[in-house]
Amino acid sequence: MASSGTRQELPLELYTYIFSFFGPHRKLGLQTLLSLLSTSHYLRAAASASMIWKPYYETRYTQAVPENEERRKAQYGDDYRLLYFARRELDHRALRLLDEIRTEIPGRNAKACVLVKEYSFDVWDALRLETQLSLPSYFRRGNSKDKRTAHAHAMPRTYWARVAQGVIARYWAVKMWQRVASGDWSVSFEEMLSGFSAFFDWSPMEISEKLDEVAEDCRDALEEAEVRLDQEDPDFDLRAVCSAVVDYMAEEGWLADDSDDPDLDEHLLNSFPHTLLTAAPQSFPLSVLSKTWLFIGICRRLKIVAYPTRLPPNDTVCCVRSSQAQEPIIVNFRKGAPLYTRGPEVPFFKRMVEAGFPEDMASSAFVPLPAIVFFLEAVHNVGHDLQRYHDNEIGPWDNDDEERELLAAHAMQCAVAVTHNDQDGSPMIFPDRMAEILPLDGEPIFLDALFSHCEALGAQHEEFVVELKESIRRIEDVDARAMRRSKYPGQMIRHFAGQIVHNESLEEDGCVIDWQYAPARMNAGEEDDEEAREDPIRYRVLSMDLVEFVREPTDYETGGLTKQAARDLYYSWKHFGRYFEDVSMEDMKEDVDGQKLPTRLVLTAEMRALYPEDVDFRPP
Repeated sequence: MASSGTRQELPLELYTYIFSFFGPHRKLGLQTLLSLLSTSHYLRAAASASMIWKPYYETRYTQAVPENEERRKAQYGDDYRLLYFARRELDHRALRLLDEIRTEIPGRNAKACVLVKEYSFDVWDALRLETQLSLPSYFRRGNSKDKRTAHAHAMPRTYWARVAQGVIARYWAVKMWQRVASGDWSVSFEEMLSGFSAFFDWSPMEISEKLDEVAEDCRDALEEAEVRLDQEDPDFDLRAVCSAVVDYMAEEGWLADDSDDPDLDEHLLNSFPHTLLTAAPQSFPLSVLSKTWLFIGICRRLKIVAYPTRLPPNDTVCCVRSSQAQEPIIVNFRKGAPLYTRGPEVPFFKRMVEAGFPEDMASSAFVPLPAIVFFLEAVHNVGHDLQRYHDNEIGPWDNDDEERELLAAHAMQCAVAVTHNDQDGSPMIFPDRMAEILPLDGEPIFLDALFSHCEALGAQHEEFVVELKESIRRIEDVDARAMRRSKYPGQMIRHFAGQIVHNESLEEDGCVIDWQYAPARMNAGEEDDEEAREDPIRYRVLSMDLVEFVREPTDYETGGLTKQAARDLYYSWKHFGRYFEDVSMEDMKEDVDGQKLPTRLVLTAEMRALYPEDVDFRPP
């Protein structure tokens, strides 16, 4: 009692002030605060002050569904402790749902619908933290400073958290594009194009943050060049600002041209903002639309009024205005066009004035246009780039081309469906390869976001809808998909899921991802597949960044996996965590130096359900 009385002699405000030093960036700061909330009423009151919890809230929660955040703030006001715990409760519920998706194959797509509609960007930050779990020591990079104990199921949890972020972003993109297609003026040019990057798992906030970084770097460059940005300054020069921003973009490599092919102003992903914001400078030329998007994003962050518009015959340009009475500047990135033009000097403006229109009416040529105008241009660009890519007019970009092409095609397919502009009636597709790369997109993106929004679209693609529903049912049918060795007593199934193998001819290590019973099938007019007839067991083998299907991997023998090889496998193939959790230290093999190395990987819950007899299988 005496101790308690002594403690309470200190003012409550003093305790609150002391506790405020347990900031979110201090080790054990949050744990200390949580402990204080479980002590005496007096200390709990001091540790509950909103000023203490505000930095914790703002540090942990950088993204949210705007409408939901408004409702929470209307409910809890400025009490950041209550806001923090409300969001944490959302996090816990969403992560429990994600854990069910990870461990239970049936019902995955339906649960993904709940994830994208009920949680969405409100749990993006929790998912981001889930992608940063401490991996098993065998898979940590050699220079990793992470000394924490590995989190349970870290690799599959990381994988499914990324998958969840991707499906949330794509669901948002499709719903946002539907607003664009309906003529909603509230969707900005920046937001519209950001939707394409959602198909590569980027949230619009992440794109915005990247643009913030670019604009801040540009600001530093302009200040170093003594370019005035204060529009109230009598020496402010709007054209000088435009020129300086363009010079900055050129210096960073965003305005690079291909002198060998002056008509080539496309790249497979140059309408996808994350690519131009993260790719190496001068790695590829950008489209006019992408250059305009980047220029406008920078200008707006410099507090310069800039927006896209169109000038005859069909030029996408940027109109830049100042708060002063200076004439607008038209910035046109089209090859062969004047880069900067004062508003009254634009040919179309001149023709209108010469025709007798008042100058204020002629200036209507420079009005902002709704995002739908530029969305249709972006859709055309992506489709054109994909076609040129298929025709080999655009060269490969990196080793992950197949997946990038598939994701770009997915974005294109959804964008065309949203605009109902499929003039040639091209069928929609959701191939097996896409179902593997995007295991949760079937129901949330296609059946919910696209087809439930528009009955006419569903009727147009009725056959696809039926096939997709059947595909989802088949993928989630564990009993039908499970591969049991005992089911094929007459077959010699030599290898097992998770087996470490060494390729003698290539002198590299890999692993067996899975296997299937895939006997030869006779099609009318075709010869039987002799290889499949002789050995109907087909294995999928991963070695570095190469995944291949083999019937009898004669070049492979049971191998031992070094730490370096394990890391190479994990980081070279982003789907690794879907199949494997760790190495097994129960099955070891000595290498030529006498070092004991693991010969098998620990299967995830999904893989144990699909290959139940492989868990305990030991080859003879």
